[in-house]
Amino acid sequence: MPNEGTNLWVDGMVITKDSQNVDLAYEWINFMISEDIAYQNSSYVGYTSPVQSVYDEMSGVGGEYEGINAYIPRLGYANDEMFKNNDDVRKLIADLWTRIKSN
Repeated sequence: MPNEGTNLWVDGMVITKDSQNVDLAYEWINFMISEDIAYQNSSYVGYTSPVQSVYDEMSGVGGEYEGINAYIPRLGYANDEMFKNNDDVRKLIADLWTRIKSN
């Protein structure tokens, strides 16, 4: 990892309070965190798995990510930064994108 730090992010699967298919949403989340699928997903996208057994297997001896420090989450590094949404920047990007598409 760079000494200068890196960006931090979190991806999540959620069920909104007004969801019309709550049972299907739970099925999807349960499918994604089943051990075999969680392993395949982590292997394909390169993200650290939230499933502890998959994380242990992938980062352990002989695992796909053995010895790759970027796979192992780190906490408390002073130079790492969580990017936050900025409404002014979001609006500027949307306006610029509209200008690009209209030309």
